[in-house]
Amino acid sequence: MSGGYTVIWRRRLIEHDLAGYVVSAMQQGDDVAAITPAMNEIDRLLATDPHAPGESRDEFERVLIVPPLVVGCEIHEDEHVVYVLRARHLPGRPSEN
Repeated sequence: MSGGYTVIWRRRLIEHDLAGYVVSAMQQGDDVAAITPAMNEIDRLLATDPHAPGESRDEFERVLIVPPLVVGCEIHEDEHVVYVLRARHLPGRPSEN
């Protein structure tokens, strides 16, 4: 692979889904501070070499887990673009004392 990739997150994913995860996590008392660093790490990994992290699903799709997020993305090799199409929030389990 030569050169970097541009990582594009679907607008609805950012404005609706991820914002909803933050609100839900706050309401449940979960740590929301981990969501932004996870997004930044996903960007970094996919921009560097999108074929390396995660697992392949079909010819163009991959799934990547960077806690507390799981994202599904599509790699468009010709354009050197990775589209993050969906995400799920997997909050950590409360620690047992």
